[in-house]
Amino acid sequence: MPDDSRYDAPVLIAGGGLVGLSAAMFLGQHGVRSLMVERLGAVSRFPRAAFFHMRTLEMFRSAGIESQVIEGSRKDFVPDGSIVLMDTVAGRKLADIIGDLNAGVDAVSPCRRWFLNQPNLEPILYERARQGGAEMLRQRDVVGVSQDADGVSMIVRDVDTGSERELRGRYLIGADGAHSRVRELLSIGRSGRPVFSNSITIYFTADLSRWLADVPISVLYVKNPAISGFFRMNRAQTSGFLVINTVGDPAADPEAAANAAADISEATLIDHVRTGAGVPDLDVRIDSVSRWRATAEVADRFRDGRVFLAGDAAHVMPPNGGFGGNTGIHDAHNLA
Repeated sequence: MPDDSRYDAPVLIAGGGLVGLSAAMFLGQHGVRSLMVERLGAVSRFPRAAFFHMRTLEMFRSAGIESQVIEGSRKDFVPDGSIVLMDTVAGRKLADIIGDLNAGVDAVSPCRRWFLNQPNLEPILYERARQGGAEMLRQRDVVGVSQDADGVSMIVRDVDTGSERELRGRYLIGADGAHSRVRELLSIGRSGRPVFSNSITIYFTADLSRWLADVPISVLYVKNPAISGFFRMNRAQTSGFLVINTVGDPAADPEAAANAAADISEATLIDHVRTGAGVPDLDVRIDSVSRWRATAEVADRFRDGRVFLAGDAAHVMPPNGGFGGNTGIHDAHNLA
């Protein structure tokens, strides 16, 4: 057995989100300890990634957490829902994109597709990773990375105190997101299509059960002259989020239409939700909003010596279909 006594952990992981936690969990299956470093002090309370494919559930099954994921999914979402395109929630259906989320999957996998909000999944991943020997340091920024023939050194800074500490491992996984500090410190560039749109995600509370309660819908795309995007609601149809990719008419003013983030005042956000719902007097509470850029880019290389990139640090894509989260988890599994 190798002597790892002079390392903080055999594998260091920058990022303690979906991909970093998955990497720690999968490494634990192989008896490999890891140490995660995460900037946030706690798991974000907002939904974010939620759609997990059959192959991902196969990986979760092998890690022993499939039943917990399914249990959590059943609490949050209607199983086997559809994906539809409407002009508004209360309006006219334009197309059935997927009639049944799991139609035909039994022929190709013992597992099914499930939705589970990221704030509910991450604690499951963390507990399983912890059982496998993983640890996490929260509220730490990565400020330096260097490596030699024997390992990797990572300098982390405490967000609150500013104090710095050097961590040492045999390898480092950069799972620190689209704005990866690890990738930046290694001077690894990216190529692809930089920006499709300056999009927003509006997290809100509003009762849409009158229109959705009896309809098993997982994702509801909306397209009308004012906005284009999609809703994802909780099981009770009383809270969720609306992603907006374009506003107004792209043909008339492409630049303005692609900049949904230009105005994020509360009045405008409420109007967006009401417009998407098709209910002008809908009672809406805005819980939060995030601005993000829809891009499709790939890092110029995924490895630099003993450092590996995974998830959004390695490749970013639009959120449709949940491919970003799933490919990040698969990156972690492959590396482990």
